[in-house]
Amino acid sequence: MLADVQVLESSYTNFYQREDTSRKQMSSYYQQVFDRHGVTKEQFETTIQWYAAHPEEMEKVYGEVSDLLSRRQAIITNERLEPAVSDTASSGDKE
Repeated sequence: MLADVQVLESSYTNFYQREDTSRKQMSSYYQQVFDRHGVTKEQFETTIQWYAAHPEEMEKVYGEVSDLLSRRQAIITNERLEPAVSDTASSGDKE
């Protein structure tokens, strides 16, 4: 779930120039993430507060989040490269 929240926050931080606009827009997107993971906003906030009080545990979790996001990025990168590699191989066969 934290990986999804990180993607949401970085996407909106990069997309919107005004923080107040992004916060208004993000509210509904946060709710979609909470719904997808079967968590309420209150449960999420309580969990974040607990981890904030236990920084060593938070560090472990964010290490896992970072690993997950890196794997997702690798998958996306590979998916983007595969058609280009296939196209290159196909055009080489025609010549």
